[in-house]
Parts: sequence; C-alpha cells; structure tokens
Amino acid sequence: MVALCLALVVGFANDSKQCDVVVVCPEVCDEVITPWIRHRESQGHRLCLLRPTDRETLKKTLAQLATEGNLKHVVIIGDAPDRNAKPGQPLGPMEVPTCYVKAEVNVKFGSEPQIASDAPYSDIDKDGRPDLTIGRIAVDSPEEVATVLQKVIRYESPEATSSWRRKINLIAGVGGFGSLADSVLEMSTKKFIVEGIPPAYEASMTYGSWQSPYCPSPPEFRKETLARLNDGCLFWVYIGHGMPGYVAPVRTPKRPYPVLDIYDMEKLDAKAGSPIAIFLACYTAAFDFNQEGDCLAEKMIVQPKGPVAVLGASRVSMPYAMAVLSNEMLKEYFGRQHETLGEMVRSAKRGTLDSKKVTDDKNRVLLDTLAATLSPTKSLLDRERLENLALFNLIGDPLLRLRHPNKLTLETDRVVQSGTTLRVSGEASSEGRLLIELAYRRDRTLKKYDQRSEYTGTPEQLDEYRHTYMAANQRQVVAGEYEVQKGPFVVELKIPDWAMGAAYVRGFLDTPQGLALGGHEIKIRRR
Repeated sequence: MVALCLALVVGFANDSKQCDVVVVCPEVCDEVITPWIRHRESQGHRLCLLRPTDRETLKKTLAQLATEGNLKHVVIIGDAPDRNAKPGQPLGPMEVPTCYVKAEVNVKFGSEPQIASDAPYSDIDKDGRPDLTIGRIAVDSPEEVATVLQKVIRYESPEATSSWRRKINLIAGVGGFGSLADSVLEMSTKKFIVEGIPPAYEASMTYGSWQSPYCPSPPEFRKETLARLNDGCLFWVYIGHGMPGYVAPVRTPKRPYPVLDIYDMEKLDAKAGSPIAIFLACYTAAFDFNQEGDCLAEKMIVQPKGPVAVLGASRVSMPYAMAVLSNEMLKEYFGRQHETLGEMVRSAKRGTLDSKKVTDDKNRVLLDTLAATLSPTKSLLDRERLENLALFNLIGDPLLRLRHPNKLTLETDRVVQSGTTLRVSGEASSEGRLLIELAYRRDRTLKKYDQRSEYTGTPEQLDEYRHTYMAANQRQVVAGEYEVQKGPFVVELKIPDWAMGAAYVRGFLDTPQGLALGGHEIKIRRR
C-alpha cells in the first residue's frame, strides 16, 4: 500500500516527502493551476500533485506524507461526488471524494446521519482535531478553477488602496432554531461584535428583524445584502438560517422578502477587495448536494468579483458549537495574526476543543454557561464541538495570505468631556493620509430608536426604514483627515456638546507600505 500511495504522487516536487503542500487535482486542471503553482513556489512552498482516488487511499497517502515528510497543507481542487453516489461509482473528471462523519449530536437538530467533510483528510492522528490546513476549491470545470485561482493571486497582489481591510459587514437573519436558541445566538453575536472585533475596525450590521433599527426596507433587504458584499470588506458574515441554495427570508406581517440565493451570485461585483465570506448557518456549504445544484458557497467562489473564500456548514449547524467556533475565529484573526486563512481556521477549530484557559475567555464562559442550562444537547457539549469541526468546511485556498494591518498606537485621555477638545497623539511609520475618528461603541447609536411595533409596508414607512438603517450604522461623532509625515503627530477634535457615553477613538493611516490601524475605548462625560 505504501508503494501504491506514493505512486499516486506526481509532478512539481522532486521528492514528494519534502513537499509542504499537496494539491489533490484532476489531470484536466494541470495547465490552469500552473500560474498559481508558480506563485506559491515563489513564496517558498514546495508542492506536489496527488491524483483523485478513493477516500481511504487519499487519507493513507496524506497521512504517510505528513508523518514521514513535511506535509502541512492540503488543497483539494474539484467538486465532491453527489451524496447519493453509489459505492464504487467512478469519479467524474472534476471530482475528488469527500469523507463522511457519523452525526451523533447533529441529528438531534434534524440533520442527516452523515456529515460531508474534508476534515478527516487533515486529521493525521485521528483524534478529531485538524493537524493540517485544508481547503477545497469546489468547482465543476478547469475554467472555474482558473477564475478562483486568479482571484486568489489578485487578492495577494499589491493594491492602490487597502482601506477595505478595516471593514467587516455582518448580515443577521432569524436563526430558525427556536425562539430560545435564537435569542441566545442573537445575544452572543452582539456581544462578539462589540468585544471580539477591535475598536479600530468598522463593522456594519444588517438585521433581518423588521422591528430592528438595523433592518433596511424589507423589500430592499436582498439589495442591501448584495451591497454589503460589493462594498469591499475584510469579512462578510451571515448569521442565521440557511439551505444549500438560499438563506432564510426576512419575514414581516405582510409577506416574506428574500435575503440571498444562488440567482444573486452573478450580481457580485466587489468594488475593492474580495471579502472572505463566513456563513454561520445551515447547509450553505453543502458541496455534495450535486443533484440539487451548486450550494451558495460554490456559486460564490466562482464569481470573478465575489468572495475569495467561503467558510460554511455542509449540514444543519448547531448554535452552541457554531458560536464557540466564531468566538475562536475572532481571537485567532485579531489576536494571533496567522499568515494564512487555513492556519487561522485550523487553529480556531482546535481552540474549540481546548479546555485549558477557557476560564480566561469570558465570551466562552458565557457560551458554555448558557449551553449547559438551555441547550437541548447540554449533556453532549464536548461531542457537539468535536462534531462541529467536521461540519464546517473551507471552500477556497487554505494558503490564502492574510495581510494584517500595521499597528498604529494612539494616545488620548480615557475619560473626556463633551464640548471640549480631544487631543490625539501617535506616531506614523510612514507618510500617508490619516483619518482620526471619534465614534460611538458598536452597541450604541447616535440617537435612541424605539423597537417597531407595527409593520404597514407603506411607502412612508419604508422610506423611514431606509433612513433609520443608514443612521443606525453611522456611529461617527466627529472625524478629521490629515496628511502626515513619518514620525510623531498630534491632532485635535472638538467633541460635540451632545456626545456622551462609551465611544472609540480610532485611527486609519493609509501609506504606500499599507494600512495601519489603531484604536481604544474612551468614555465621554456630559458637562
């Protein structure tokens, strides 16, 4: 079997045991992946190709290369066979088999008994934790492979502006797990938005509850969802209920309105950077539902100006484990600054199972406490988190380089008074354009909005929805832009008389060397 496994390894690296990247790729894609191969080699990677075969042989070959060699990353190119494919059925020309993990907890949420997952390929010691980074470019043709890989190379190339890398856009729907679970999911999500994302980043909220000030005009919800994708942002995150080809509509007393489906994908046209899309929802990455058509993740990834990568669930998602994973991803991206997307996802997944230092993470303590009290699977929480690792799959290149902003240190008083001058000092690493902003904290709005109690759908009310949605996402109190030179700077902002409460001071410095971000929380007292 060892000789058979190694015989499957072809191309690029002279010694397959020296490769750190295995590309599982059908032969029909060899030509279109060559520019990407050269791009990765220029970054210092050593790659070899592995032809698709049955899943057990793939697992054994990858395990051998990892235990006897230097394998760290696996890139799968091609779609999975349909979930109902008969055993022994020949693979299609663009197919690479996935694995199936028995669902013990997930079935209690109404899911299928088997979870489609590439995770077992990355689990070398078979303890359920990923040892390798892994991602699947789940496409149906060499042309689509070329589109995805060109987008990856473009994402990693120098750019004229990088201000989009400070933006995070969140779309929240109704979870569909029941009123109790939905309320817990909503509460934890809001907490993560406030505490998990550093003050220096902008975060917009689009919420699928007609009673919320963060709800745009319901008939225009689909348009706003696409607009948040096309804005250009670092992460685009959907939280709610999903199916392979769509996410749940916004429901109003009059009628439901669509949020996003596969027919919207051709409208994707990111003006700046392609976002990394994350679906904290059911089925949106069900990449083996071939008879039903491509899922949202598959449709997104092949759009030239759509997301550069998508993380999503292949079956019914579980609220507690999903929330724990999102908490870990926030910590890994903003706290650990991994070089690649695959490393970030791998570490986040492993972190969900780490029982050490949990008491130091108040968000995790909150989730564990709520789940132990309220979850229908409260006696199986460890198993739920383990199963969740198989459930969420990366559709995209795990070697995608994450370019983190440079640090911009800002100094201000931590308690200030309205109507006075805010003095902000810092040091610029290079000349560039500096934006200094005083903004309300993300859980606050510039004015108080009462929860809506009635939905009429009249033109007048829908116009009010538009204005309120825009205003609720505008938290800026005052800002100033400055041309600065390398070295120390001092700027001043006049705090309006009406401002009060928790706020952020944040700075964005665009330089030829890239973006620098900084910020911290302050408190504004009324005079």
